[in-house]
Amino acid sequence: MEARIAYSSPVHKVVERAAHEGRIAPGVVVAGRYRIVRPLAEGGIGSVWVAEHATLGRKMALKVLHGEVAKDARAVERFEREARTIGSLTHPNIVAPIDYGVWDGMPYLVMELLEGRPLSERLGVGKMLEVDEALAVMRPLLSALAYAHGRGIVHRDLKPANVFLEALPEHVDHVKLLDFGLAKPAAPHMDAGITGKGVAVGTPPYMPPEAATGATLDERADVYSVGVILFEMITGRRPFEGDAVDVIRRKMTGDALRARAARPDGTIPPWLDEAIAKALARRPDDRWPTAHALATALVPPKEPPRAVRDRNARTWRWAALMAAVVALALGLAWWSSS
Repeated sequence: MEARIAYSSPVHKVVERAAHEGRIAPGVVVAGRYRIVRPLAEGGIGSVWVAEHATLGRKMALKVLHGEVAKDARAVERFEREARTIGSLTHPNIVAPIDYGVWDGMPYLVMELLEGRPLSERLGVGKMLEVDEALAVMRPLLSALAYAHGRGIVHRDLKPANVFLEALPEHVDHVKLLDFGLAKPAAPHMDAGITGKGVAVGTPPYMPPEAATGATLDERADVYSVGVILFEMITGRRPFEGDAVDVIRRKMTGDALRARAARPDGTIPPWLDEAIAKALARRPDDRWPTAHALATALVPPKEPPRAVRDRNARTWRWAALMAAVVALALGLAWWSSS
């Protein structure tokens, strides 16, 4: 099974757009080595295709900008930045790049072809995961983020559609982080003129409150987005719901819904509820400072020592009782013999 990536537009629109532009379609060989096999997905500025290396026969994912978008210098620079960003990151939970280039005036990015489905498809509408399942997704995702943050990269567009659950023979849901198109580079000056000063970036249901003001985002912005994803995984809903404008307004003025209130069946333990609430704090200074800190907070607490002491106490009481019985029996035997 090859990757099924859910974007806002149906895949057949990829074919329609490609046919209209007359540039890329099944059978076309890009850059003399990537033969287009079929459309895979479409986004707002580009499309993704399954391609086969003409010599090696290996299938890959080839991402290209739409023709009209490729004429926008800023869009091309963002696309190139995405290629540079993922090219600088080597982590088992981040999608791996293979090649980048320009063919017939059209930028393209070649990446590993993943088999599986995005987290957004796993969740669906109103669906939820058990706590253990959700935490199993969170651990590698936070590991990938901590790695990227350590290299000065902030993703800035974390959402279930960008978290891919890869189906491997030995691991059914191997997490891969996708789409670094809005990622912030390590050097702040490299971002100048690309997203634009004061421009809000991200997806409203998952973006932190400060993103709506066009403020500079750091790793705590990703921590907030991860908190929303975790909230949605275990409750089947988001902490703020409604149209985009209303969601952003309430994020900036009110506190997020608590996870235990959204799922009041006792499934969510208090420690997890507190960890998520801190990740979703309105002010960045009130959140977990790093992805690593959040990952540490998501480790279930150990069994209270009192329970261990209680078991030990019961053992000693039983031993003392048996010793008393033996002593009594020996005393009676001595008295009888005398």
